[in-house]
Amino acid sequence: MPGRHARDADGNPGSPVADDRGAGIPNAGGDFAGGWLETTGGVLFVRRAGPVDRVAGSAESPRAPLLFVHGLGGDSLDWAELAGVLRAHDPTQALIAIDLPGFGFSLPPADGDFSLDAHGRAIAGCIEALDCGPVHLVANSMGGSIATRLAARRPELFTSLTLISPALPDPLPPRGSWQLLPAALPAIGPRLVSAGLRVDPEWVVHHAIRLCFGNPNRIDDTRRRLLFDIVRRRAGTAHGVDAYCASLRSLIASYGRRRLWADAAAVDVPTLLVYGGRDRLVSPRSAYRALRAFPHARLVFLPDAGHVPHLEAPEVVAGALMAFFRGAPVVAGTGRPAPPAGMVAAHATVDVGATGPTLRDERTVS
Repeated sequence: MPGRHARDADGNPGSPVADDRGAGIPNAGGDFAGGWLETTGGVLFVRRAGPVDRVAGSAESPRAPLLFVHGLGGDSLDWAELAGVLRAHDPTQALIAIDLPGFGFSLPPADGDFSLDAHGRAIAGCIEALDCGPVHLVANSMGGSIATRLAARRPELFTSLTLISPALPDPLPPRGSWQLLPAALPAIGPRLVSAGLRVDPEWVVHHAIRLCFGNPNRIDDTRRRLLFDIVRRRAGTAHGVDAYCASLRSLIASYGRRRLWADAAAVDVPTLLVYGGRDRLVSPRSAYRALRAFPHARLVFLPDAGHVPHLEAPEVVAGALMAFFRGAPVVAGTGRPAPPAGMVAAHATVDVGATGPTLRDERTVS
């Protein structure tokens, strides 16, 4: 399709990047390959697996693709473990993951705009450039904020939303989130972040693991290596720190105006909410406010998970996604979702044993 793999990391015409960082992740790795995509929202790095070329809702591909959007501290490979589980269950499901502008391998926007709205335009541009909408959008943390705003404004792009630990306004945020505030300070913030990345990158990764994982012992060597790579890449590019700090400032500004809760109320597609009980960045208490705010919402609550349940318990999150999608089909040819009748909230708990996390219980929440 025109526009795919349009440029390399220096902005020159080129072929897909040779990126084997996910090689140690089962069912992902080379199957979740990526390349540059030139869109109306900028030049993005996009990973794809499955029949992405087929238009959702057509006779060839009746199911909508999954589009994954990472959070403030990540990139498209945040989704490799979850993608691996999903592909093991169904290799024909189309999966797409993007690096937001200025993150990962994506180029920074020409106008330097790293706001939530600009990131939303980039996501919309990706869907339009790939001609793959409407999609099931799966987003984490800041990605959840971006997705909420975009879905309220462009509902025709989406079959459903899955928001994992979405960063929505909270009058009493966890103490962990306050640790991010210095990075948002104009002028000073980028210097502080750059200094930390340069002086002690190992501490930065160690701190991120403790902040984001409910149980840091669940992280394996492959994922730890990927986190180091994200930190090194952010420190090694002229725009990496700016993208991080400016995106954080935009996120905090959206909190002050409380617009995100109004956007949530305007989302008219089925929505799956996934929260962790040990989240140090997004209060677990906000799960039930979100359940009330989104008109067509279900809730999966994982008591032992932290801010990134898709990394800690990919099997459980994949199971919740597959069950959710069975109840949120796209109306073929219309680009509109068919909201399931009697959508209820669900509560899930996780057992972590020798074989990994498993879904133990699911029940309706009143």
